Amino acid sequence: MCSDECRKVTASQAKQQFKERNKDDKSEQFYEGTYQYWYNRLRKLKRNNSDGKFEKEIAALTAATKKFRTEAVKKKADVKSRKMKLMEFRAWLLEQQNLVDGMMKWGK
Repeated sequence: MCSDECRKVTASQAKQQFKERNKDDKSEQFYEGTYQYWYNRLRKLKRNNSDGKFEKEIAALTAATKKFRTEAVKKKADVKSRKMKLMEFRAWLLEQQNLVDGMMKWGK
């Protein structure tokens, strides 16, 4: 059985190995950038929630983020299997950034 520290090190190493394997994969790079965009918006909303007035919005954005990730993984697989063009995937990711920006109007 692995300790918490061991699990953290193992997870970190696995992430580094994944990044190294996919450093030239444009679909992975595009996805990672958009995922970070969503993640940072969610963090910002949580940061602005000191008085608790954005609980419903945080729940909605968390659910939307999970949906985005599920759809993105499928579309990324479609790009890798050549069912979808890379630039179509990129355009879809940009639409998703616009979606999260629209949702973030709550937190302003």
